[in-house]
Amino acid sequence: MEINYPKLKTLIGDSALEDYAELEFEGLTSFVMYDDTNSGNPVQYDCYGDHYVIYIWESIEKDFRKPIVLHEIAETFLNRLYENCGMSPDEAKIEAHEEARKLDEKYARETFYKETFERYLKFRDSLINPLN
Repeated sequence: MEINYPKLKTLIGDSALEDYAELEFEGLTSFVMYDDTNSGNPVQYDCYGDHYVIYIWESIEKDFRKPIVLHEIAETFLNRLYENCGMSPDEAKIEAHEEARKLDEKYARETFYKETFERYLKFRDSLINPLN
C-alpha cells in the first residue's frame, strides 16, 4: 500500500495552514501550530492520543510551510503503515522519512517557481535531521 499523494497534495494545497489548522488524512488527524519562540527544532511533531501536532517556527518562510506540513503528515502516515506491515520501528521511521522527503520535494517542485524551489531545498537540507 502506498500513500495517496494526489489526495494529500489537494489537502495541503487547499488549506490556509493557519495556526491551529486541523487536517485529516486517511484517518490521521493533525493540527498545525506555530511557535513564536523559535526555540528547539524548527519543525517537529508530537503524538497526543489519537492526533498529532505539527509545530513550526513562526519565522519559517510562509511559502515553505505547505511542503513541510505535507512531509510531516506523509511521514507520520507512512511510519504507521510500515510498522503495521511488519517493519521494525527504527526501520519504519527511516523509510517513512526518506519517502516523505521525496514527496515534499515533489510537491515543492510542482508548486514553486524554480528560485523558490531551490531556496526551499537549501532550507530543508539545513534542518536538523532527527535520524542522524
